[in-house]
Amino acid sequence: MPTAYLSLVPIATLLLGYSLFVWQGQVFEWVGWGNVVGASGLQSELREVGMQEADLGALVIKLFSIAMGALSLYLARKVFAKPEELKDPLGQAPPRYLFPK
Repeated sequence: MPTAYLSLVPIATLLLGYSLFVWQGQVFEWVGWGNVVGASGLQSELREVGMQEADLGALVIKLFSIAMGALSLYLARKVFAKPEELKDPLGQAPPRYLFPK
């Protein structure tokens, strides 16, 4: 069945998340937005749930994709935040790095 491969998406996302963590989280934001955009049909799935015609498997996969996207975006902002470089106005001291709270 062609849809059988969809069950591998959550596992692939977790493995991809681990590999990104190993590489210092350089592309966490891209993965997060990709997962969020990838679940763009969630509104139609929720509408079908209200009419008792929904495919619960597709709904769960889209909800999981949004959850993984939100986690990736959170990690990109909080864990791998870019520091602000503060230079000495006189140029005598090395630059200081200020990380956001």
